[in-house]
Amino acid sequence: MWARALAWQGGFVLNISLGLKILGESLSLIEQLERDGQDMRRDKGFLLAILSGRYYSVDRQLARQMADQSLSLYRACNDERAVAGCLANLAQLGAT
Repeated sequence: MWARALAWQGGFVLNISLGLKILGESLSLIEQLERDGQDMRRDKGFLLAILSGRYYSVDRQLARQMADQSLSLYRACNDERAVAGCLANLAQLGAT
């Protein structure tokens, strides 16, 4: 739950450097929980979607890679709503 809250916060912080720092903290927490055996696919997919949005204007190739990873994780969870959101994001990335 804390990892998701950090991802939300990092996505909405106006200062990009601070936002990326917070998102990095979220990723570290998710990876630790994964090592502890918890299924964090949905949370990691969410975080990668947020990161993709953050990198959209800076590095579109990296943004697309993160969006692809997010899509794969959401598909593995059978989360149809999140898959639809990822596909919309990927369409936006492809259109620019």
